[in-house]
Formats: sequence, structure tokens, C-alpha cells
Amino acid sequence: MSHQRYPSHDAVKEPHSVSLKVLRLSRPSLVAQYPLQPPLSSPTSHPPPLPASLAYSNGAGNASGANADNPLQPPPTNPAPFVLSPILNLPPSFGSAYVGETFSCTLCANHDIPEGAPPKTIRDVRIEAEMKTPSSPAPIKLALLPYTSSDANNDAPTTTTTTAGVDLTPPHATTLQRILAFDLKEEGNHVLAVTVSYYEASALAGRTRTFRKLYQFACKASLIVRTKPGALPARPGGARRWVLEAQLENCSEEGMLLERVGLELEPGLACVDCNGFEEG
Repeated sequence: MSHQRYPSHDAVKEPHSVSLKVLRLSRPSLVAQYPLQPPLSSPTSHPPPLPASLAYSNGAGNASGANADNPLQPPPTNPAPFVLSPILNLPPSFGSAYVGETFSCTLCANHDIPEGAPPKTIRDVRIEAEMKTPSSPAPIKLALLPYTSSDANNDAPTTTTTTAGVDLTPPHATTLQRILAFDLKEEGNHVLAVTVSYYEASALAGRTRTFRKLYQFACKASLIVRTKPGALPARPGGARRWVLEAQLENCSEEGMLLERVGLELEPGLACVDCNGFEEG
């Protein structure tokens, strides 16, 4: 997700005491594991591979883990191998965004005063977010939810939207985190605008500072529908008939379950489903 940092809204050209990081929330997936054959060379000439470097070894071993035919062969690391391992994995990159899914992010405003700098107090830190879609002339203001109770040093997490500022006082509170969720309904470039404002107080004076970052990403179609019409012989009486073939293609990276596929007709038209087959 490309981003561009705009200069501070204040007149002071100094590094900000608060930094912003945007992390996309994604569902973890089970890591796929594939059997690796043992090396062809003898273990006496080359050391055998470490079990930690293999997803699993499909060597034939007995219940005690030893191989009766070849005692030098290491025991299998997974006696009952399966294509999915119990290890969870997160996407290594931003990935792709598709129409129909919910785009979720964590916005993190971090206390970022370098060591050795004059002491400063950071108060009333606020995060605001807007989404610019291809069809909307104006950005859409997004509601933000608290990430955890550590934002306000509470024991119980809350789920209500909040706009109150939070003081960042190390080492007890060094970050403010908020969550946003936006339903993607159209293709094209989307721009997420995040604004961070805070009050910076030093030993001599205080001031309110603000900066803004833009994050752009492309939303792709998750399902493509291709249609092919054709004419059929007319029925007695002059009623015209057509046949419509529709092809649905999943363009996303995940599996998709279609609950219902239907045809919406204009007034005066009727259709018969030709997808059912009866044995007789």
C-alpha cells in the first residue's frame, strides 16, 4: 500500500514527536506442508538435513520412530502427514483487495521522541480516517474502534466508537491504536487518508501539531461474469426465444461459496432454468 506523507499543518518544520503506522488486518491461514524425499547421497558423506528445515519427512518409520530397514535414516518428523500443518501464517505483504470484502486496518500512533531530545509531554492524541472511493466526490469519514484497553489503561476492552484524545506517557502508554473497517463495493483506486493531531508540551511552551498521510490501494473484482446469448427457433405462435449462457470466474486468491445464482428479468420476460438434470 503506497503512501505519501504530507507536511505538518503547523508552521514548525521539525520532526514530529508522534509517528503513524498502518497495518492491514488479515485472517491467518494454515501453512501447507509437503513431503520432502530423503537425500540420495549416503549420510556418511553428507550430513542429513535437520528436521527443523523440513515441513515433514515421509520416511517410513515404525511406532518407536526408527526405520527397521535403514537405521541411519532419521525418523519421520510427522508420522501422520497431512497437507495442512497446525501452524498459522499471516500474509507477508499487503496482498490484494477485492470487491465484496471488508477492508480492515489498525492505525497506530506511536510516541516517537528520540533519545537525548529535550523532554516533552504528548497529550490529547487523536486519529481520524477518511476513505476516498472512485465514485464518491468527497471522502467518507470512517468510524474508528478502540484496539485494546491499553489505549486508556482500562482492564476491560470496549467496542464503542471514540473520538477522545489519549495522553502518551512512557513507559506506561506509548501508543494509541484504532481499528477501521470499510466495505469495498466498487473497483478502482481507493485512498485512505489518516490525520493525527496531538498537543506537544515542553518546559517552556506548548503547541498543537497535526500531520496527514495518504495510503492508496487498488480494489479488484473478485467475481467476473461472462455472458453469451444465442437465438433459438421460435415457438408456434411467434414467441421468440433465446438461450443465455453465463460463466462465473473466481478472480480472488481465496475460495468462494455461491449461495444463489439467479437471473433478474425485465417486465414482460420469462425464463426457465436449464441447469438442472433429471435422471429418467
